[in-house]
This record gives sequence, C-alpha cells and structure tokens, in this order.
Amino acid sequence: MINENDVVTLEIETTNGASGQLNIVVHDQFASPIFQRYPHTFNQPFVEKKCQKMIHFLNVSSRKGGTPEVRNKLINLGSVLSDELLHPEAKKELRLSDAIYLKLKITSDLLYIPWELLIIDQQFLCERFRIGRMVTTQKTITKSIARKTSVPLKMWIITDPTNNLPSAVHEGKNILDLFDMDADEVPAIDIRLDPQISKDQLLEQIRDYDIVHFAGHTDYESKDPTDMGWLLSCGTLTARDIEKMAGGPPLPSLVFANTCQSVTLSSWEKQNRSFDLAGAFMLSGVRHYIGTFWDIIDEPSSHFSHHFYSYLYLGQPIGEAIHFARQKLIEAGEDTCWTSYLLYGDPTVRYFDPDSSVSVGKRLQNRHEPSSGKQPDIQSRRKVILRIKESSEKQPRNWNKTVTLCALFLFLLLLISSTLWYLLKSHHVKDEWTSALKTIAVTYDESLANNRHDMIHYAIKATLMDHGRFILVERGLNFTEIEKELAIWERLPMNKNYFQPPELLQADLFIRLKILNDTLLMNVFDTHTSQSKRLPIGSIRPGNILAQKKDLAKNLLLALTEEYPLQGRITRINGKNAHLNIGKKVGVKVNHVFKVLERPIHIKIHTINEDHSLGELIPDNSAANKGWRVKIDPSFK
Repeated sequence: MINENDVVTLEIETTNGASGQLNIVVHDQFASPIFQRYPHTFNQPFVEKKCQKMIHFLNVSSRKGGTPEVRNKLINLGSVLSDELLHPEAKKELRLSDAIYLKLKITSDLLYIPWELLIIDQQFLCERFRIGRMVTTQKTITKSIARKTSVPLKMWIITDPTNNLPSAVHEGKNILDLFDMDADEVPAIDIRLDPQISKDQLLEQIRDYDIVHFAGHTDYESKDPTDMGWLLSCGTLTARDIEKMAGGPPLPSLVFANTCQSVTLSSWEKQNRSFDLAGAFMLSGVRHYIGTFWDIIDEPSSHFSHHFYSYLYLGQPIGEAIHFARQKLIEAGEDTCWTSYLLYGDPTVRYFDPDSSVSVGKRLQNRHEPSSGKQPDIQSRRKVILRIKESSEKQPRNWNKTVTLCALFLFLLLLISSTLWYLLKSHHVKDEWTSALKTIAVTYDESLANNRHDMIHYAIKATLMDHGRFILVERGLNFTEIEKELAIWERLPMNKNYFQPPELLQADLFIRLKILNDTLLMNVFDTHTSQSKRLPIGSIRPGNILAQKKDLAKNLLLALTEEYPLQGRITRINGKNAHLNIGKKVGVKVNHVFKVLERPIHIKIHTINEDHSLGELIPDNSAANKGWRVKIDPSFK
C-alpha cells in the first residue's frame, strides 16, 4: 500500500498552445483541492538546443563509462534546463517534498524534453523520485478496454528477431532465469521466450500476454515517428500497426522495449502526425511502457532489465523497480545507460503481490541486494513473523505441559514426514536415463602450435559453447603433456583404488585435435569409461578460420549428440503441458522437441529454467503419465 505522503504530482502544460508559455502545478496526492499555479515563461529555441546538446553528449559518452566528468557535465546541463523550465517556487516544492514517487503530467508537445535529467538539489529528478510520465494530447483518442490480469501473469520475451544481436538472446535467458520457476509451485508468472518472431506472429499473439519484453533492433532513422518500429524476422512493427489495434481486445499491461531510441523526441501534435511507438502502445491500452531516449550499450542495458525484473517480481511498484535498476548501474559505474530509460504510466502500480513474494525474495536475495530503499523480501518475511507473533500472543499462557509436549512431538513428526516426502518426490525421477551435465575439454598436440591452428582450436571451443549441451573446461596443457602426467601417475608405487588420478581429468570428455596436411583429426576420450572414439575427418579450407567453425565442428557435434542425447522423464502433467526433469543446465532450449518413448507423443518446449522445462503435448489431446521417458527428436517437423 502506497502511503498518501509518498506521491507528489508535477503538472506542466503549455498555455493555449503558446510557444514558451507554461503553467506549472505541484501538489500532493491527497492535498487540498485548491492548487497554486505558477505561470512560467521559457526560451523554447534555447531549451531545444540544450536538449539536443545533452542527447548528443550522451550518445558520444555512452561508451566512456559513468565517470565523474561525464556526470558533472550532465549535472551542468540538467541544471540549466531546470532553471529554464521550472518556476523557482515549483523547484522549492519539489526540493522540500518528502514524497518518493513523482507523477509527471505533461502535454505531448513537451515530450522532447528529458525531464528525468533535470536537477533538483544536485540530484537528477529520476534519482530523487521514482518517476512516471503521463501525457495529455489534443489528438482524438479511441477508448481501449483495460486489461484484467490474474495469476499467473503471462510474459512474452522476444529476443534478437533479426538474428544478429547475440547479446539480446543472453538478455532473454537471464530474465528467464530470474523467475526460477519450480515445477512443484504454483507460478506467479508464465513465461515464453521466442527468438526470430515475424511481424504477423507478433500481431496475432501479442494480445495473449500481460507483459511483453522486446530486446532487438529498432528502426529509428525514419523522419516520420509512425514509421519507426521494432525490426522483426519478417517486417517491421510500426506505430501505425499498433495504433490500428486501439479499441479492440486489450493489449499487454506492460511493454518494455529494451532497444535503442524506442521513444522519439518529437511532439505528437506536429504536422498532424499520428503517435510514435510509445504513444501508439499507450493509446491502444498498454498501462506501462518502458523505453529509451537514445542509444544504449548491449551489456549495461541487459543488466538494467535484469535488475528491473528482479525488483518488480519482489512485489515492488514499477517505479521503484526502475529506480533500483538505475541505482545498480550508477553504483557499477559502467555506463550512462541508466539515463536513457523512461517510464510512461503510473509509477506506483505493482504487478506482483509483495506478501506472496517471500519465497521469491529468498531466491533473489543472494543475487541482488539493494543498496538503498526498502527491502521487500525482508519486509514480507517480517509481516509473516508479525502475524505469527500476534496469533501466539492470543494463546493462553497456562497450557498443560503434557499438551505442550504432545503438540511438539506431533509437530516434529509432521516435519520429518514432510521432509522425507519432499526428498523422495524430488529425487525419484533422477536415474541413469536422465541426462546429466557434461563437462568437456578441448586439447591439442604440437601440430596445432601456430597462430592459424590456435584459431582452429578457438573455433571448435566457440561452437561447443554456443551449442549449450556441454560446459567447457579450460586447459593449459596440450595432450602430449597430459599423457606424460598420466604415465607418471601410473608408475607411482601406490594402490590406485585409494588415490585419485591427477586433477587434470576433471572433465567428463576430452577432445583431442590434430592437424595433418590441412586435415583435421578429432578423437573423443571419455574419462569415466576410458573409451576413445574417432570422429569423422574435417577438411580445412584456406581463408578465415572463424567463418568455418560450424563446418569444422559439425561432425563433432553430430557424434556427441548421438552419443550423449538429451533425455529425461515427465514429472508432472498440467492440462496440455508436460513438466520435464531436465532444463537449461543440461542444454534444453526453447522450441526443442522431445519424443515420448512409451507412446507416439511429442513435447515442444516453451519454458525453461535451470533444472526443469515445460512443453506442450503434441497432439494436444494426448494422454501422458508421470515417469515416462522422453528423448530429443531433432527430426521432428
């Protein structure tokens, strides 16, 4: 529950459309119904010039990191804009306010101004407050149906649809890992992760989701904001496309466009233009839109979204989650990426219940410990403790000792029984059939001891890392030195049953590479079975080695996946979906298809976490049972 003193509203509007004339009102959420209005005159050409200068500076300095010099320059520019745009009394009210959240209500002809970076008491407005924009416009708005959400929320993560932004794929996987879904829990969110989505697919399916996260490229070069949009595998999703959806079934409540310049810096009113992408989404019923003003760097932007969702999932208001993500990037000092993000919508709205986020808080606390502000996971646990304390105080203090001992005995018995049941339930599906994590080391002999051959070694390793089925173990020794160490160990006068071999054999599989007359030879050695398998020979062509990495490793991957296929068991059936006891840790990916050995059924994976995965049954009317075996089927169409 947001305290009535935690919210302040800043209303800024142009006076009858007059250039350079503003009306400014600052008021608390539950203040007197009479507000002080501050008429204010500003130099519009000067402000436009300073805004352009700030944006240019941020684009240029984005790769220099969040240095003190960059911050001081931004503070200077933000101070100039603050002095020009805010009435002195309005600045004073903001400075003296004890509020945490700021609702910024502006007219659409003021959208080009980076209000979040105005300075109040040597702090950016977005540092001082958890800020959200609300816009008024003179354009005709079609009333859209408000979306009704319920648990579990449905989330769609769209990553790298143009297949040229690998960092976006990692971003999507990191967000998926955050929610750490347990197959035995009632999930608070149901997530789908998709790469390479087409425009038609997005338009057809976007209404099925409560939250949409887009990590990819945006076409922001168009002179008309309505032609700007998300670049997809087939086509571009533009503002015109979204605007056409207004008045129909509701769109998602939250859209996060984590891509460069996903918010335009122009008025919606100019030249009778339609809305930009952010405006089109809001017009069509989206409750919150998170976008960026300028260019962002891949890694810091991925960190921002990771921090944002971690806090949002803890039951914090969306404005608090964005503020937390900003602070984490500021503390890291990596980049000025945090300055680019802005929120359209009410910053006080929560998407998850904080009282039901206790278990989530326990899982996330070790990953993200907020440096300031409220600790929602601790507060949630505190509420539970207080409830227990209150109920215990109502009990009579003169209990009979025998009753107390009996109650304690029953409690311990129940605790032991529950623990045993959980252990049996958690581990009964783990058997020799289920795929285990495999570690692999790539070694080479003296035939690869030059720069070009080192590139071959790297190319093979890079392909294995991309594949996801194996964990790569780095080794500094070549295979000849490994053989020498093993020979020394074998000659030592000791009982080998009581001593482990050298630490060098901590990989499950060793791949030995050798070059002979531009022919690549590969042998796989299994350290558990001591068996060696010769793999098909690959030819090395002249030219760039990295461009050949898929061809060089093709036979290797084929042999490894045939020898160590992905397989597991069904742990639970939930309607048309099956839960499997294998997940990301052993190489399961979204859109993998598994065949059920006991029946002619397939399972197409749509949700994964580290140890489990969830997929739809094919056909969808199939009947499957817990414990049935599944095996990956690459040939399924």
